Amino acid sequence: MFDAILFDNDGVLVDTEPLYFRANQETLAGVGIDLDAATYVELVDGADVLIPGVADIVPALARRYRLAIVTSSEPAPFARAHARTGLLDHFEVVLKQGDYGRAKPEPDPYLRAVERLGVAGERCLVIEDSERGLRAAKAAGLRCWVIPSALTAGGRFDAADAVLDGLGAAAARLLG
Repeated sequence: MFDAILFDNDGVLVDTEPLYFRANQETLAGVGIDLDAATYVELVDGADVLIPGVADIVPALARRYRLAIVTSSEPAPFARAHARTGLLDHFEVVLKQGDYGRAKPEPDPYLRAVERLGVAGERCLVIEDSERGLRAAKAAGLRCWVIPSALTAGGRFDAADAVLDGLGAAAARLLG
């Protein structure tokens, strides 16, 4: 049914939303603590950012499918987040901000991934966690399963081909 799986990064593979920094900074400022970017990066560099189950699921999927990461993350934060994950060796294509024209919700990131993989769009599946990502996948003509995160759970995912409660549920469908 599918030859390739195109993953969003933040919220699907790793939990590193950039807004966390701003939210933490503002909250701590309210109690008189100044959190600067260097300290935050130090905390993130030492944290385990993998979504539970990802370390086992990605290698299993890589044995059967061609994998890509398609993210709006900037290169430096992406590299920091994956410095210790061990995941990137399983992905044939990794596209970050700057590797394509317009960002999600435009289709450009997913169209570039399909082109780089050389796989027909109808043979690709996107796994996303946000409305923006879903709109981008659908605008690219791709099937998309959504796994809402805590931050995106209130989104409208009517256009999704499936809405699942975790990557484990997606893996069960793909590997079953």
